[in-house]
Amino acid sequence: MKQGEQEAKEILQLKGYIFDNQYYDDNSSKSMPDLKFQGGNYLEVTHTQHNNKIAKSPTQFDRLSIREKTEKLQEISEAQMRFIALDYERNIDGSFTEEGKCQFDKDKRLLAKSFNYKDGQPSEFKSDIPVIEADIDNIIAGIKKKEKLHPKGDTDLFIFVLDDEFDCMEHLLKTKERNGVTDYFLRVIEKSPFEKVFICEWDFEKQCYIKENPRLICYTTIKEQEVSYIDICSYKLYENLIRPYRYKYKCNTEIKK
Repeated sequence: MKQGEQEAKEILQLKGYIFDNQYYDDNSSKSMPDLKFQGGNYLEVTHTQHNNKIAKSPTQFDRLSIREKTEKLQEISEAQMRFIALDYERNIDGSFTEEGKCQFDKDKRLLAKSFNYKDGQPSEFKSDIPVIEADIDNIIAGIKKKEKLHPKGDTDLFIFVLDDEFDCMEHLLKTKERNGVTDYFLRVIEKSPFEKVFICEWDFEKQCYIKENPRLICYTTIKEQEVSYIDICSYKLYENLIRPYRYKYKCNTEIKK
């Protein structure tokens, strides 16, 4: 099994789910799901996309002394401000002078090495000072990526997310009455081919899974004629909770043009 599959299986087994142990992904067909529930749907397991090496090995920047890090961060900050504002010496016609072009190229190389800076955004991949962005968009991207591989509707989805990403999702649910992003997030789930979407936290810093009583939310889409409901089940709302806490979110099927 790939990373996370066994952990997802054990977490759901502790919640009462039963798996078909005869099934396994033998690559006999394209995009085979990872697991299969007994007498039910298949299950695909994934993670929000992050660079796991960050937590395992020090970068060149990590090896610097405190003084050297401070100086390097100051140098990077100044380069970033110049790069964003395109604040370089120019000729009368607006083009860079030779000195301005030289400074621009130098800043570009520094930002590329430090942050893998592309299109104004830092990246945690192939960078010396990786920047991790925990956002609800990471979860949405995970759902949309997998729905292309499993469009038939016979597969459920299990996503491991960073604890900060789980916090973002919980905030959306708690502020759903006044947060428009909540509608968009739930609509993505509703429109996906997955009947159930499990979203579970994992410890990115320690690179380990929380098997017993992790924060876990299951979204179940229920379609009834002209209206769809999403049954949201939180398995860890309170420590002493015996039965899962549930509430339903009603989704309009009308799409504004």
